[in-house]
Amino acid sequence: MFDKFPMPNINERRVAYYGESSGYLHLVQVHNRQKLTFYNIYEMNSDGTEWYMKYQVNVEDVVNTFPHMIRHYHDPTNWNYLAMSVLCVVRGKKEEEEAFMILHIPKMVISYNLRDNTFYKLHEFGNNSIEENQFEDEDGDYEVPISLQFDRFSAFQYVESLFCM
Repeated sequence: MFDKFPMPNINERRVAYYGESSGYLHLVQVHNRQKLTFYNIYEMNSDGTEWYMKYQVNVEDVVNTFPHMIRHYHDPTNWNYLAMSVLCVVRGKKEEEEAFMILHIPKMVISYNLRDNTFYKLHEFGNNSIEENQFEDEDGDYEVPISLQFDRFSAFQYVESLFCM
């Protein structure tokens, strides 16, 4: 009754996001433990029989711009080394339209353009000063406590409707 659903090779990769945008199904994987800033973004073909690689992106510039997301108390190969979550992939209905990956890092949400690898802050939570919320850990390093941590299970698509709920 049900057909087998194809999946990309996931061996030593972590699924960071799985969802739909503009009628297209996407799966985002962290490349591997040694390359936590590299993402493979797959899209299901229109007949639902296979995945193909749509984008390969390196968000290292985001990490360099906002280094407070680095969790120095973890080993750099730990999946949780970066306090960064993929909330969703947003894509236009037409191939030539822009595509974005929405990321949550401590204190802000970022839009990352998948075509030209640029990014900007969509929203900043709370006080703009990260420094005043830092604390010193036992090694003398400064860490930022994470008060809000959203992930792919915390994000839902907004659908505008005239229907009262």
